[in-house]
Amino acid sequence: MNIGSRTELRIIDNYKDFVSVLDASIEKSKSEILLVTKYLDMAVVQCVVFALQRGIKIKAITSEKVNFSGFVKLLGGFVRSFRPSALKFVIGGENNYRSGDVPLSFMIVDNEIAVFEIPDNEFRVAFVSTDKEVLKILTGLFWEIWHKSRTLHIVS
Repeated sequence: MNIGSRTELRIIDNYKDFVSVLDASIEKSKSEILLVTKYLDMAVVQCVVFALQRGIKIKAITSEKVNFSGFVKLLGGFVRSFRPSALKFVIGGENNYRSGDVPLSFMIVDNEIAVFEIPDNEFRVAFVSTDKEVLKILTGLFWEIWHKSRTLHIVS
């Protein structure tokens, strides 16, 4: 590491703080979010929807165990009120959502910040990092999972 280069590594030790950090990072996003998740949290989903409405480019992969299509059907009327960019994301029109084998949950925002959870059966610990090497590794992992995952088209 170069002397004088500034990176952040913050530890998050409870789920509520983890969701708060995810939400805040999504809300501050300027261009792109890469998201890999083992589960869906309503607060995070809501922030993602708002980001889509702001024109943020989002690519997401969820665990095959997540019933995303059932979730979307529950949102029925809400989905119809989405702006076209958000609706295309949700129904798969732009191939921005996939389902696959997700080894850990993580998110990369604007290639500037990474939030990642250490995998376990329940939440234990997560980290926030601005380190360029961490961002590079997680971005590579995202695309590796992306290419192995399957496109999921949801029709309502």
